[in-house]
Amino acid sequence: MSGAQTPPNTPPFGFGGSGATRTTTRQLQLDFNLAPSTKTRCRTRLVIFGNPYYLNPNENMSQSIVVEPFDGTNYVMWSRSIQVVLKTKNKVGFIDGSIPIPPREAYLFSLWDACNTVLLCWLQNSMTKEIRRSVLNHTNSKTLWDELKRRFGLPNALRITNLEDEIQACKQGSRTINQYYTTIKGLLDEYVEFCPITPCTCAPDNPMPCAAVAAFVQKQETDYLIRFLRGLNPEYEVIKTQLLMQRPLPTVSTTIDDLLQHEQKLKSDVAMGGKKGQNLALAVVGYNSRDNTEARGKKFCRFCKMSTHNIEDCFFG
Repeated sequence: MSGAQTPPNTPPFGFGGSGATRTTTRQLQLDFNLAPSTKTRCRTRLVIFGNPYYLNPNENMSQSIVVEPFDGTNYVMWSRSIQVVLKTKNKVGFIDGSIPIPPREAYLFSLWDACNTVLLCWLQNSMTKEIRRSVLNHTNSKTLWDELKRRFGLPNALRITNLEDEIQACKQGSRTINQYYTTIKGLLDEYVEFCPITPCTCAPDNPMPCAAVAAFVQKQETDYLIRFLRGLNPEYEVIKTQLLMQRPLPTVSTTIDDLLQHEQKLKSDVAMGGKKGQNLALAVVGYNSRDNTEARGKKFCRFCKMSTHNIEDCFFG
């Protein structure tokens, strides 16, 4: 019986061990060409990609894994982007605590330590230099993540009040429709993150929210749509009124589509107006030039009142 058991220090899926060889993507590709009798081994090796301790040898630890680095003011957007990337790499468990630190004597500890180091590099390279200096002493990616959440992600009355003021004061101004929507959407998303809707508890076994929660969510979306429309520039007043008069109110995507079409029409009108104005100016210049030419071609003597010569050539003057 003991001979049939796997030794307690045998790494799973070919990881670790003194003489173990890491399975590479190339090896997995070659395994697909094996005979059908070896497909079971192929399926076993494919589990390697679902193992959170797997590290792709092509991972670049010196670059940021998000487009916009964390600067202390964009925590909500930054943290969401980080989590999305880590989900694709099956590494979220290292920062949310679902993958605990193995005992130091366990074979998994070296694997955890390698993954933890990679995550520290990813997180620190996704921050500005000022933020990075304040977290360089961290040796655990989860404690680093928790500190950032405590410092920048926890809601407080002052931040919520400032967000409400920013949302109320947000206007389109010189922004395009897409730029304006992106700005106010970011503020609203951050506000919802700090003031989430309390989940329904009246029916724990029902995955769908109750009618009261659904109605509240619908009202919240309506309020946000109205707030967005209120901040538009005066040249959108006509289409804004048309949208607000619809029953039921249009969705956000429909509203954005209509506004983008109206924006293109405004740009076209401005371009046509500029062209007409330019043509009119050229016509006026040409008309004045013709009058001056005709005026210079006519002769009239103010002394003798004759039209055969000018006063400079008058014989009677």
